[in-house]
Amino acid sequence: MSYVYEVALSFAGEDRAFAEAVAKGLQEQGISVFYDDYSREELWGEDLSIKLREIYYARSRYCIMILSEHYVDKMWASYERQQAIERLIEQRGTGYVLPVRLDGFDGDVPGLPKLIGYLSVRSDNPKLVVEAFLRKIARDIDKVQGAPDLPSSKPVIPKLKKAFTDKEKNQFLRQSFKEIVKFIDYFASETRKQYPHFEYDMERLTSRKVIFTLYDKGNEITRFKIWLGSMTGGDSIYLLYGSHVDIDSDNSFNEYISLEEHESGLKLKPMGMMSFNAQRGKLMSPREVAEYLWEVVSKTFS
Repeated sequence: MSYVYEVALSFAGEDRAFAEAVAKGLQEQGISVFYDDYSREELWGEDLSIKLREIYYARSRYCIMILSEHYVDKMWASYERQQAIERLIEQRGTGYVLPVRLDGFDGDVPGLPKLIGYLSVRSDNPKLVVEAFLRKIARDIDKVQGAPDLPSSKPVIPKLKKAFTDKEKNQFLRQSFKEIVKFIDYFASETRKQYPHFEYDMERLTSRKVIFTLYDKGNEITRFKIWLGSMTGGDSIYLLYGSHVDIDSDNSFNEYISLEEHESGLKLKPMGMMSFNAQRGKLMSPREVAEYLWEVVSKTFS
């Protein structure tokens, strides 16, 4: 199955600060996360009963369920939990729901098996959840990839390429675009913290197009536009930078990122049109693409 999100977070509003810290920590490690604040545009105007079922039942590889005294009484948290438990039952209990009990909460959670393993975490230590999740997915990958007890001589089994639907590709690109923009915004913000004379503006022109303008002591260094388009015959992510960037016309670009179908899932690949030829053809996560594009743009700073 192809997943849009590596993990979805389910939590009560009272525990949002903890959930947001977990989401941010996972995202900084290149993990695709469903956290409602990260997907406001995606949820806007949608029938949430349908959209949330899709996310918690079918489109997430794992569900981190943040349990507290507030969680069991929340309407939408209960709905998310119902979808996740249905998926858990269907998978016969194999590690989909990952419960996190906050600040010693040990109450019953309707529908959640009492014997399911959980993490007990203080609300001031979200990093523990991030680290535990990274270790878990590393072990799960090893379980799939490793087979030390099999005989060394075995028949050659061809690798069959998974066929992805157009809907899956479009969803992956839209989510990747949003993550890339958020990471670049984060990189620019961190640069501003280190260099007080550095400033930047980010303007969302549409849900598929964003423009950044960078300043040094109030003087414009450069501006660059990132957008999701289809100039090359299929949807790709494009970058255009320079002192004169046409906001409306998308007919030229400096770099573009294509969508690639890989045996491990959908990936992103820079076409290496800039001087960074070492990156040509490298399969990347959204964070790696954001780092690459930020490096491209940073060359204009000096």
